[in-house]
Amino acid sequence: MSSLWSNCELIYCMPSAGPSKTTNTASVVSANGTTGTAFQMPALNSIWPISGMIGKAINVQAAGIYDSGTAYAVTTALYLDTTQGTETGTLVAATGAASTWPAAAAGGWYFNVTLTCVGTSISSNADTSAWYVTGNLMAGAANNAATTTASAFMMGSPSSSGAASTVALPTQASIGYLEIWSTWATAPTAQVCTQFLVFAEN
Repeated sequence: MSSLWSNCELIYCMPSAGPSKTTNTASVVSANGTTGTAFQMPALNSIWPISGMIGKAINVQAAGIYDSGTAYAVTTALYLDTTQGTETGTLVAATGAASTWPAAAAGGWYFNVTLTCVGTSISSNADTSAWYVTGNLMAGAANNAATTTASAFMMGSPSSSGAASTVALPTQASIGYLEIWSTWATAPTAQVCTQFLVFAEN
């Protein structure tokens, strides 16, 4: 897995696999307090000056495996959580609730999400930046040349009647723990996040 752009910096690469998910309820599948420290995003103005932040991008890639004897609806979400392992922060990107992953005993999943900065606001009360977010997720049989069934889903920030919405992120403080959450309609045999990378794009 590598970024599509050459002028970039890898700011995080998860050093070990996340926990094995065997429940249907929402839970973190990226590294957490039990499998390793969650990734805490640095202050954005430590990556770029606020005056030059517009036009910059953050690319997030993640991948893993799953085992499910039946096709189930799965919601995948990328959050910036204020507390590690607690879904209390900002929803950055998500798939729809009806994103059905194919049945696969040797399944793989992968998503690629890009945030692009389109605005900054600096005041005595708040320093924020506005980001468009879009990406996609694929899931299906992996490492099995005889089976190619897979499904693809869009991920991103919400839009309404053709008007795109932005995600607001602070610029001069730590912006929380970047975590991957997963919710299954029925519990899988297992789902594991094996790779999680974050790039700063110039």
